[in-house]
Amino acid sequence: MTDKNIHTNDPISFLASDEKFQDWVWRGEHAAYWETWFEQHSEYRPYKDQAKLLVLAFKPLSTTQITQIPVGAFSNRKTKPFWAQPAVWRYAASISLLLLFAWGLFQWSEPATMIYATGYGEQKTFVLADQTQITLQANSSLEVFTHWDESSSRSVRLIGGEAFFEVTKKPLATRPKFEVHANELTVEVLGTSFAVRSRRQRTDIALIEGKVNVLVSDRLKATLKPGNTCSYLPNGKFEKADQGAEDDTAWLSRKLHLHMTPTAEVAQTMEDLYGVSVVFADAYQGKKLSGNLPLDDLDVLLSAIAISLDAQVHHDNQIIHIK
Repeated sequence: MTDKNIHTNDPISFLASDEKFQDWVWRGEHAAYWETWFEQHSEYRPYKDQAKLLVLAFKPLSTTQITQIPVGAFSNRKTKPFWAQPAVWRYAASISLLLLFAWGLFQWSEPATMIYATGYGEQKTFVLADQTQITLQANSSLEVFTHWDESSSRSVRLIGGEAFFEVTKKPLATRPKFEVHANELTVEVLGTSFAVRSRRQRTDIALIEGKVNVLVSDRLKATLKPGNTCSYLPNGKFEKADQGAEDDTAWLSRKLHLHMTPTAEVAQTMEDLYGVSVVFADAYQGKKLSGNLPLDDLDVLLSAIAISLDAQVHHDNQIIHIK
């Protein structure tokens, strides 16, 4: 994708029709490219998650389904597959998201999935068919595979953001694994409570109760006990800590827990949760903040930060200056 190809009239279908974007959503390819691209084209960030959901709705045929197509059916076809045609994405983007998620109309994904998502500044809690309870932090999305049976693994995928899982414990005789996938990590559990955060190609896990196995590319990296945390960094480094889980789940109580947190990290967190750009004046660059701040109201949160720094908050269009 190049700058000269950018169209601003329909940003969602513009992103969704890009083959490299589709590869990123479907197979996790080109992640570094898109991270840089969205940094350079911040005006497209508000449309990223919607474009992802649109692409997921048009997931291509599985290998099993392709073998069911008569040999030679597309032997003379010279055009791109229909899901790669920009016109299809422009049309699909105009359809209600509720219709896009009606996977039965397409029948290309096995098993069928549903997407749960939150907007900026909101949290949502929902219950799966097996009574597992999931709470999504602001600006987060989760893909749930809906067709489970008692003998198979229960599987969900954190597309991006943060989620807290309270997994239903099953009787020993019928105890399939519950799996959470996030980037290259897989968390395997039986019945437990834990949180997963996946943002900017970094994945963090915090265990509150029970025990989980953490796998990277299907290889066991660690077994966590209550209170443990672990992180998988963009450079491929894996880190484990014996404490910190309660701090990482403070958002469930609508609190932002800070412990010697640099102002740059605080600004990134507010962008993640509220979709706003926060700029700290040079005098506060490198400063570190500690405390439990309220998440219910952005203005209250900004005021609390300003008071702790003896600073003032100034709004300049979509940018918030603390100086």
